Amino acid sequence: MKKVETANRSKTVREDNSKFCRAFYKKRKEGDGVKQRVSEKSVLVWRIRTTLVLFGSAFVLGGLFAFFPILSSIVGTMVVIAYAFVITVYCPALYRNTSFCVDGDRITIEHGFFVRTRCTLRAERVQYIITINGPVQRIFGLCSLSFMTAGSAEILQNVTHEDAEKIKKALGKD
Repeated sequence: MKKVETANRSKTVREDNSKFCRAFYKKRKEGDGVKQRVSEKSVLVWRIRTTLVLFGSAFVLGGLFAFFPILSSIVGTMVVIAYAFVITVYCPALYRNTSFCVDGDRITIEHGFFVRTRCTLRAERVQYIITINGPVQRIFGLCSLSFMTAGSAEILQNVTHEDAEKIKKALGKD
């Protein structure tokens, strides 16, 4: 008897998940259930952050050049190649792969480049939401939302303040 109940419960959970996945990708009117991208300014924010990291690396490599000129030249070349990859490939791809969907009382966040992650958070599981404004984000009018649950935290980067308020309101965390 217990095995049958467990099997039925698993089947019900799978059916609920498949219904949610269909609803997640189904386009509806503007509002709930529509998959949305983060702000287009995200690419620029990520590129500026990468440039700042490059300047820090160049400063350190410049100091090491006096002691290890060949090694510093090799590492400097690798940093420039990595910078070119991040600016031209990684940032635009990360923008294409980052999205969110508010559907009723839950939010689904997808993000990642090499490893793509999809996280669904129900409103009753979210204890509170932190709005984070970095200096580069403030310049472009963006913010990040950190959803805190009992066991983890999930971050949605580079959304507009209007979208952040809509998400908070939809989840009941004004």
